[in-house]
Amino acid sequence: MLEGWAQGGTEAYVSSLAHWLRRNAPVELGLCLLNPGKFQKGAKLPGWASQTWRFGEDRGQGWASLRRAIRSFRPDVVHTHLYSSLLPAALVARSAGSARVVTTLHMPLYPWHWRYRLAWRAAIRASHAIVGVSHDVLASIGAREDRDRFWVVPSPLAADLRSATVMSPRTGADRAFTVCGVGRLSREKDWPTLIEAFAAFRARAGGASRLVIYGEGQERPALHALVRRLGIGSAVDLPGALNRIELPGRLAEADVFVLPSRFEGFGIAAIEAMALGIPTIAADYGASLDYIEHGVTGHRFPVGNVQVLAEVLAWHRREREASRIMGERGREFVRKAFSEENTLAQYPSIYGVRHRLPVLLEGVRQSGQIDEAGS
Repeated sequence: MLEGWAQGGTEAYVSSLAHWLRRNAPVELGLCLLNPGKFQKGAKLPGWASQTWRFGEDRGQGWASLRRAIRSFRPDVVHTHLYSSLLPAALVARSAGSARVVTTLHMPLYPWHWRYRLAWRAAIRASHAIVGVSHDVLASIGAREDRDRFWVVPSPLAADLRSATVMSPRTGADRAFTVCGVGRLSREKDWPTLIEAFAAFRARAGGASRLVIYGEGQERPALHALVRRLGIGSAVDLPGALNRIELPGRLAEADVFVLPSRFEGFGIAAIEAMALGIPTIAADYGASLDYIEHGVTGHRFPVGNVQVLAEVLAWHRREREASRIMGERGREFVRKAFSEENTLAQYPSIYGVRHRLPVLLEGVRQSGQIDEAGS
């Protein structure tokens, strides 16, 4: 159950989970979009059965319709991936029958307004199982992973990135040292800190250097204005959103990757860069502890600290071999830690169906839908 469908991390997470479940468990999947109007242009729904509910202005009638639909569908599990609608959806799911309500939280609690924080806490109490996409998400609600009610299941690496050729910094005396970032052009991503740090680094380091930030969003005009004010327009490029197919090739141009976010639920862009062997720097938002050991698999810097980030960029330019080794260590770590086996494979236990899988599989085998090998 989602509020809408766009092209963000939540949708990528849900798509990966759906594909994994189809390959590994005999389950029937249904997609509920609470607000089909929130459908981003160019986004593609996965090829599964879906049911949508449009509320319009009468939210009360919409929730009643959702309750009737859940009772009619009679799911074993209602799995929510929601934000502003989390509490009413959880309450409706609980009141609609005996379904197990699983809530995956894709953001930590602390950035939200106090009203939403109260609503989320109430929704957590109404849910049977809570999943955080990082340890920081669980910490923000005062919980620890206990494999009974609270779980950590981060986003898995996409298959193409788990097997992609490892990138190495380009060589050549005449090449520009290239810093890269990927993400929405929004306030929480804090691109101004990266732009200002790059300007400071460029002024001190000398030599050719460039900054490329792939993404789109409402902060584009403000970022262009900042680049002009700093006088670095010739060295900064904001080419727009990056097609996923283009990701490995475009990131191959980077000597270092930076995610300067003020907060992240997880930070998938950082581990995707790490999976390609690109030395990665992230702000010290809580989730970055799940994949960056400072000075070993990458670098962390205090959120919003321009000076420290500029110094770290200078280190990566100066210490090329050490930077390369750091990139390799990061690649090795994230490819193992964020495999599907270490992430999505936890969901059968979270759904409470693992003990039923042998019986279910036998029933499906008898129907001829899978062979003896389980494929």
